[in-house]
Amino acid sequence: ETTWVAEAAVRATWLSPNPADDMYQASIGLLQGHLKKHPEDTDAKLVLGEIFRQNRGAQGQALAGKYFSQVLKENSEVPEARVGRARKALMFYQQSAALKELARALETNPNLVSALSTKAAIHIGNGDYERGKKALAKALKINPRDKVARSIKAALHYILGETQAYEALQKEVLEYDPKYGEFFLICAELVGERQRRYDLAGELARKAIEVDPDHRNAYVVLGEALMNRGQTDEALEQFRMGQIKSKKWGDVRRDNWIHVLADWMPKFKTIETKNFKIRMPLQEWHVMQHYLPDLLEESYDVLTRKYGFEVERPTHADSFHRSDDFSVRSVGSPGLPALGVC
Repeated sequence: ETTWVAEAAVRATWLSPNPADDMYQASIGLLQGHLKKHPEDTDAKLVLGEIFRQNRGAQGQALAGKYFSQVLKENSEVPEARVGRARKALMFYQQSAALKELARALETNPNLVSALSTKAAIHIGNGDYERGKKALAKALKINPRDKVARSIKAALHYILGETQAYEALQKEVLEYDPKYGEFFLICAELVGERQRRYDLAGELARKAIEVDPDHRNAYVVLGEALMNRGQTDEALEQFRMGQIKSKKWGDVRRDNWIHVLADWMPKFKTIETKNFKIRMPLQEWHVMQHYLPDLLEESYDVLTRKYGFEVERPTHADSFHRSDDFSVRSVGSPGLPALGVC
């Protein structure tokens, strides 16, 4: 019963539009107090780990990992803890680690819908549609009414251009739960990730906000879409709105982006050429202004001729002198192992 009370309190926190209605710490205190008296309660540890995971700040993620790992140390055959660790890994784009955890979870329970749907989303995001379909089919055979699995399936229909199937699922899910903005958010993240259609991802994120104006993560996804279209001022507004809606809960990516957009990108110098709008750090400006614009224009001409396709202009290009700054600007967290992103 203690876990139900804590989960209900957290859910009530998100349902209330009043920033003062925050029972997050009280729920944590309730569960931690319960665990002092009943340290063997695995369910309480799982719920506590999930509450911390929903706080997408660095400390929240660390504490979520602590509780999930504690459960697995006591019993390695608890698949829900592995799903929690997989979702935590995905927060930092660690897909290999997430898939490993999900595979181990499904060894213990091949019918765990949360593991199957998370696995399906990863495969669809990577363009492996057949494996995604297979995992989704199994998840929905076990629980045909699972909202997350149906939303992921709708996202796949959207990506494949299967409009009627997408709209049918949208109608079903929203009739079942009219406030389920997560439906559009799941679609937005997969469309943005897989197709790089940030215009469509932005539209879907706005629909999520229409359905649930208090969905804190919807503003982050919208901000990401706007940033990738060069609309950094509006992106910053959305990230800050996400802060308000989160009732001061953390979000690693959102908070990094706010730092990037508010603190140091305003200090960048800007060059506009025929096809590009280029921003770069002041400390590299004096040298790079003589080389980077010519390189980009030359590359534009070569690639346009090669592929017979012209992108919308101006194309926004940001140059960074520190890899961590580049990583944060690209995906919201440091450590991205890439030299460039398109």
